[in-house]
Amino acid sequence: MRTYKAVIISIIMLAVGISGFFIVREIVRRNTPSKVYQLNTVITNILSDSIEELTINSNGIIMPMKQRSETITEKDGTTKVVKAWYLTNEENVKLSQRVVDGIVIASSNLVASEVIESEAEDLAKYGLDGRYYVEGKAANGTSYKIILGNMLYNRDGYYAMREGDNTVYSISLYSANLLYTSRAELLDLNIFQGALSDVESFSLYKAGELKFTVETEPVVTWILTHPVFSKADVYNADEMINNLLDLAIDEYVDVAPEDLSLYGLDNPRYTVSILISGVEYTMQIGREDIVSNMFYAMMEGKNEVFSIDATTLNFLDNDAKDMVYPFPYIPSITNVKSVDINIDGMELLLEMTFDSQSNLMNYVFNGEQINIIVGIQPFGSWFFQQMITVPVIDLEPVWEISGEPYGKLIYTYTDGVYEIIEYYTRDENSCYYVRNGSYDGLVVDRSFISRERGFAALVDLVISGKINGSGLNEEGNGE
Repeated sequence: MRTYKAVIISIIMLAVGISGFFIVREIVRRNTPSKVYQLNTVITNILSDSIEELTINSNGIIMPMKQRSETITEKDGTTKVVKAWYLTNEENVKLSQRVVDGIVIASSNLVASEVIESEAEDLAKYGLDGRYYVEGKAANGTSYKIILGNMLYNRDGYYAMREGDNTVYSISLYSANLLYTSRAELLDLNIFQGALSDVESFSLYKAGELKFTVETEPVVTWILTHPVFSKADVYNADEMINNLLDLAIDEYVDVAPEDLSLYGLDNPRYTVSILISGVEYTMQIGREDIVSNMFYAMMEGKNEVFSIDATTLNFLDNDAKDMVYPFPYIPSITNVKSVDINIDGMELLLEMTFDSQSNLMNYVFNGEQINIIVGIQPFGSWFFQQMITVPVIDLEPVWEISGEPYGKLIYTYTDGVYEIIEYYTRDENSCYYVRNGSYDGLVVDRSFISRERGFAALVDLVISGKINGSGLNEEGNGE
């Protein structure tokens, strides 16, 4: 009896499955346009380099373009001729050459994935009513017009046809994505043109006040020239300027605005000025729309307001101190021959030589060699590291050198050249930093050089004999 019931159930399930198959097949058949499968059918086959004119119609917005030759001058003074696309009715509007070149290549060498219908009469069901087309013309007069339609029912591509031929094709998503574009995508919306290596200087203003200027310099890459003169933090400068070069217009908000106060551009919150390959660009940034998370901005000399994604403008919070390299003086240990140290009334001569046999540095303090290990490194190496890593904590551009320094260090290099580093007390927490008799506005952390717990405390340990060639004596907590 159980076997009989199992057979009956199996037959019922089979019948349901078969009927379901035919129902699904009929649904697909009714919703799928008839097609003739034919792979790799060529729709256009024209040398892309020969295309001189291009027209795009995007829902009634017609964008006619031509190609022209331009002569550009390289940094080394050499010139070269390049081809560039421009809008024939708006020659001063920049286009994204990469986007236009992609459209030219895709439209002039278009291959069908399938032939959907030959001699089609009802083009509306494919969306091929001419609302979007790409038209190209070659130098020899050859031309084509590609009409694009709806996405395929299986979302695997788009319908397309060539004007003058009522054959409906399907093209790949890749080809369609290259061909479909909007005016916004066609325009070169990058605000600044150039690479990091082309940037010569950058300045940031807040409420009209210049906060800092960084300039390129061959040896250290970036230097801060305002409000103080200092080596700049290369990482921060690179990141900030790269972010600036990546800035793109989100959308144009107002052309020829009558009231700039609506956008906070009558008194801009920020102004950025950047010099790229000898050309200076200035952008004013106004009110932030906290709902859309956008800033309103405009370029100096142009009467167009546009919006920028606020998340791309994090560098606006940078201050001059953020742009300074953390340590004002970092000499290479292998280039230093000796250091005359005079700090908090204590004098010490550190001499350093390289031992080629042991491949180690020898450190001599007031004539006594000390090469004991502290942690995982020689004491001399650790001593040198503490001596040079005194961080910048503030900037004070206006101060004149006066009085006697708390600390003075004379570095003599292996080639005989020397430099003098001095620290003048500003208050109990900080010192003015002076290099070779010149004060450039840097203030450092006094605790790193003080006798209480800084570098001067190490000098005291050596001079008092608490640290010597044998290690630590009993007064210095044992050997």
